[in-house]
Amino acid sequence: MFQPETAKDIVPENKTSHPLDPLTSEEIKAAVEIIEKSRDKLNMAFIYHYIALSEPPKSLLLPFFLVDSMASMELHPRKVFLCLSDKGSGAVFEAVVNLRTNERESFVQIYNVRAPLSPEDWLNSDIDIIRADEKVKQRCAAVGFPDTDLVTAGPWDMSFVADRTEYMGRRLVQYFLYGKKFPSDNHYAHPLDFVVVFDLDSRTVFAIEDLPTHDDFSQENSGNSAPKGERNYDPELRGGVEFLRKDDKPITTDSPEGVSFTIKGNEVQWQKWTMRVGYNGREGLVLYTISYNDNGKKKPIIYRASLAESFTTYGDPRPPFHRKAAFDSGQFGTGYNLDSQTLDLDALGAVSFMDVVLHNASGYPVVHKNAISIREEDAGILWKHVDYRTGKGSIARSHRLVFSTIATFGNYEYIFNWMFYQDGSIQCATQMTGLISTNMMTAGARPTRWAKYSILSLFLPKLWIFRGCYTHKKAEIYMENTTILQNYGTIVAPQVNAQYHQHFFTARLDVDVAGNTNSVSVVDIEPVPDETGSPNNRYGQGYQVNHKLLRTPTDARTKLSPATGRLWMVTNPTKLHEFTNKPIGWKLMPANSPPLLMHEDSPTRRTAAYLNYDVWVTTYQDDQLFPGGFYLNESGLPAWVANTPTASIENVDVVIWHNFGLTHIPRVEDFPILSTESTGFWFKPCNFFLENPALDVPPPGLVLSSTP
Repeated sequence: MFQPETAKDIVPENKTSHPLDPLTSEEIKAAVEIIEKSRDKLNMAFIYHYIALSEPPKSLLLPFFLVDSMASMELHPRKVFLCLSDKGSGAVFEAVVNLRTNERESFVQIYNVRAPLSPEDWLNSDIDIIRADEKVKQRCAAVGFPDTDLVTAGPWDMSFVADRTEYMGRRLVQYFLYGKKFPSDNHYAHPLDFVVVFDLDSRTVFAIEDLPTHDDFSQENSGNSAPKGERNYDPELRGGVEFLRKDDKPITTDSPEGVSFTIKGNEVQWQKWTMRVGYNGREGLVLYTISYNDNGKKKPIIYRASLAESFTTYGDPRPPFHRKAAFDSGQFGTGYNLDSQTLDLDALGAVSFMDVVLHNASGYPVVHKNAISIREEDAGILWKHVDYRTGKGSIARSHRLVFSTIATFGNYEYIFNWMFYQDGSIQCATQMTGLISTNMMTAGARPTRWAKYSILSLFLPKLWIFRGCYTHKKAEIYMENTTILQNYGTIVAPQVNAQYHQHFFTARLDVDVAGNTNSVSVVDIEPVPDETGSPNNRYGQGYQVNHKLLRTPTDARTKLSPATGRLWMVTNPTKLHEFTNKPIGWKLMPANSPPLLMHEDSPTRRTAAYLNYDVWVTTYQDDQLFPGGFYLNESGLPAWVANTPTASIENVDVVIWHNFGLTHIPRVEDFPILSTESTGFWFKPCNFFLENPALDVPPPGLVLSSTP
């Protein structure tokens, strides 16, 4: 097998060896040429929003996965799915192209939907058009930035527009504007007090809306002046070398014997793990056919794993901030926004990089260099014990295989990691860094709303004094005005507000634990219900593990329960464990975080209704890939469950959808740049093996390497 070298670039070849391999440049070209042949007949000019492999039906490939056999390329023709629109009318179409027959199998108009933004909807020319608009010039000058060459913009999807009929039916985006004191200045330190609504089809400024900058909902912004204080993070702008601390010594990562993983085409093998690497413009990285070698027999675990959606929503209720929400995957496309990773900066050690081949709005192939990194890492102590009687100890250090991508969405960087461990554990870790999105506050204002609750007035002054937040005199002044402080953001610099917001990600796990006959249970740890002193709980300290089998998609809509340590078990009822005499399985272990905080009847929540629950379980369907539906039009999981509410999810091929995320209450320390925040989940074997599968990991210093 191919042994990757340190920092080797793996370029996807213009040939495929497996039916799940991503599209090559030549395949993208061929599909687009077939579509373009019909353009003149239709009198249309196309925008290509999404081009991806139309994956073969799982029913064809699953038998090969279950017996660890290679599926032939002849098994199913290579097909391409395309979502495109007509530049003139905005009509949205779906097409499927058969590359074996070189024919367009289907070309269907989809009504009452909005296509995902194309890879080029955020053009550099947009800001030039905005800068040249006379009304924009006047607004910029009024707040202290007459030179619009020093004005830039942050693009956002329009999200909810049903409250503005003039916006409906148009391809619009909104640009929040910022000033710069010099070209390389951090513009998020200088937010302006208006937002530009931009028409993507006509490439014109469609509207300008005022933003609230006061303590209340007022949009009266006359006399405003944008914040001028510099808040730069680039060391070169903070004094260069003299600014940097001098006592930070390098820590190196080394693999003197080379790496332990091998790559052949898109298949990766690492110790006992085997999986295939795929990708598309929407989800970014996709991992297929994940299996683990248990004493010489490869056992299937997951057929397909991806982060199928990411959603960010801001909690400032003052219009038009209610529109500040983004489906980063569903509208912008994670894959289209992947960064090029650099050795020793984004990834350390013996790293292999993969290029990703996608496309632009014209349908022409585009290569994203080094978009996927594959590396090994030390992950601390795997297991250890010292016999206290003899002093003799045993230890193994944990190594893990990491698949990593980094996507930049405007101000934020998302780092997506899928990590595989020697003991059979899988960890999905999503990290967030970059710059927090800011908005202007008028001089002296704070992003607050006040309310009086006199019953608290007896306690809050002492509370504030105790916390050292105010002197006694300031506490008295504070209490004269209010007793409750309702915030929508944090002042991170004078006149600069960082609004509260939430990040959510949806993992889609098409599980096949030891086969495709799986069931899912909710598992809670609870006290024994019998009273202390009773025969079943004499001393009152007993607790037990309760398993609730999920029988239908309706039952399976479940939420986190931190108080009971809730997790979800995937079991194979057809295979009983030799010791427990119960079905073998794997467990989904979530991170605990607040749910989506917008009200359930909020009109802006409808497209994100799949976030009403933390876990969903559905029967496998080939066309159900995205939790909010392909077009985010109030479809997806809620509609699928409503259509088959009583379908059986017992002992069948199931898909687990897990929503996870974090709520970001910005700190001053998050500005001007955010230190990495993390969230994610674990997927671990649970009564699957006969013992710890990592007992054979060599102790530190002992190398028993062999050439694959």
